[in-house]
Amino acid sequence: DIDEINASAPIRQGREMSAGYKEKAKPITGNYTCTDHYAKFFGAFIEGKLVGYIVGNFAGELSAASQILGHNDYLKTGAMINLWVEFVRFSMENKVKAVTYYLWDSGTEGLRYWKHSVGLMAMQVSQ
Repeated sequence: DIDEINASAPIRQGREMSAGYKEKAKPITGNYTCTDHYAKFFGAFIEGKLVGYIVGNFAGELSAASQILGHNDYLKTGAMINLWVEFVRFSMENKVKAVTYYLWDSGTEGLRYWKHSVGLMAMQVSQ
């Protein structure tokens, strides 16, 4: 489950996990009826076990992955790459033109490598 994933490694990207990941996950509640602005949870499963998740936020032609985390014991299975592909596929099928995940230059060398490996690139967005 999410709490197990969050606790599977006390250190990520060379830093201690932030306080929010150490707290027990709370159910997301609300009655969201807007088809252009919503959040969606994506999960990666291996033999029925949740091993990774993405929290995606959607606003018109933009999707933003606000959280991406995989269980430390399953990171080398390819589940997180497959999960990212599913997130992007869902985005494209729902008329999203831009997919983002935080800041291009944020994180350690490993996270920046991952961003590059899944096709993310730096770009300036303006109105």
